[in-house]
Amino acid sequence: MNIIHLPWRFRVAVVVLLALGLDDLSFGADPAEQRTLDPRLPKYFVTKEREARALAKQLNLQVQSEVWDYFDAGSKGDWTTANTLFDGISRKWRQGQNNSPIAGPVLEAVLAYEGFSSMEMKFADSFARDIIDSIPPGSIYFGGTDPGRGLVTAFVRSLPEAKPFFVLSQNPLGDRTYLDYVRAMYGQRLYIPSAGDWQKALDDYAADAKARMDADELKPGENVSEGENGKLKPASGIAWMEVNALLAKLIFDKNPRHEFYIEESMPMDWMYPHLSPNGLILKLNRKPLGTLSERIVADDREYWNEQTKRLIGDWLTNETPVNAFSEFVEKVYGDKNLDGFKGDEDYVMARRGRNGQLIFGHLRLGQAHVYEWRMNHATTPAEKERMTRELDFAYRQVIALNPYEVETVKRYVVLLRDQERLTDARRMLKAGRVINPRSTRLQELAAELN
Repeated sequence: MNIIHLPWRFRVAVVVLLALGLDDLSFGADPAEQRTLDPRLPKYFVTKEREARALAKQLNLQVQSEVWDYFDAGSKGDWTTANTLFDGISRKWRQGQNNSPIAGPVLEAVLAYEGFSSMEMKFADSFARDIIDSIPPGSIYFGGTDPGRGLVTAFVRSLPEAKPFFVLSQNPLGDRTYLDYVRAMYGQRLYIPSAGDWQKALDDYAADAKARMDADELKPGENVSEGENGKLKPASGIAWMEVNALLAKLIFDKNPRHEFYIEESMPMDWMYPHLSPNGLILKLNRKPLGTLSERIVADDREYWNEQTKRLIGDWLTNETPVNAFSEFVEKVYGDKNLDGFKGDEDYVMARRGRNGQLIFGHLRLGQAHVYEWRMNHATTPAEKERMTRELDFAYRQVIALNPYEVETVKRYVVLLRDQERLTDARRMLKAGRVINPRSTRLQELAAELN
């Protein structure tokens, strides 16, 4: 799975702030691009400062003055000053100074700014509202992407009061300061992993990674190193997500009276038997599902048909041939030709990957991952065919919403190739290369197909 990166200043912040070396999924704005932002954003900075001060008092934190200056600049809508201040704060975090649970509210403010900056308000609003409206009160929501954390925390009625639900994030679970932050906020109402739980997750991961390394079964990109005690430790984002998965499973198991919903960051293997589509995101069902029912699949297809109709027009159906689909991608995204286009012009004409293209494509990809898992674990030919059909359609929707993710194009081409649909595979690959002409991965795949 391809990881989408933050602009430099915020990418550094995420990696250093979480102390994980973890590349976070992000959909941010160019910090040099300044425009008038929604007035709700400065108000949100006021809210985050209030939460941060309450946290500092509760945990007796020594907070550098620049943090309060940062919140103050944001509350005044002075984004140039806010960005400059954040550079200084993140530089100290990079040097191992002043990193504490206060990073939680600071990062949520940063990610909200990123979300508001990267999308026109109609897209940011529909993204956050659709997620919030799909989750029952009292549930636990695992955010995954940067908008999935930053915008959702900005739009919920109250983060500390869990109104309407509890908000956690998958990516920083391996950071002890993040666990301290959410434990201070929710620890009286939820089971949040302790320092001992965190250490056990690291130890369990080390033992499992050692066994898989000896068997040459580490995942692609799962890098480990040897610590001073001789135990293996995570040394890449992929590896840290394995630790995060253990901690997420502990939270799931220890809070049995709550429903769980997840906006996927990177796949967590243990979740797949429990996952089902739920609007933009996924439901993490308490018990594993034997299959995805016809009703679940039909509701998912209907929901995403409405999403694609709104954003790119009503032409894409399950029966749309790959050739016609590829022609749309080349015409609209490649040639910028909107003749006959009936979707949202602001969406498809946005600069590469902006105005929600990355996030809406990524969310549909999360559901495609569920169909792919179901396809690979089907127990009957009929079930395998049904899930393959849904996966095929989901991939086309992902690419129609965001054709710029090379890995998604590649995986769809491989799916077509594996079904011996070589004409469709070559046609899809041609469209992908029109949109991503510099991709060496697609160039190599073209050589394989030819």
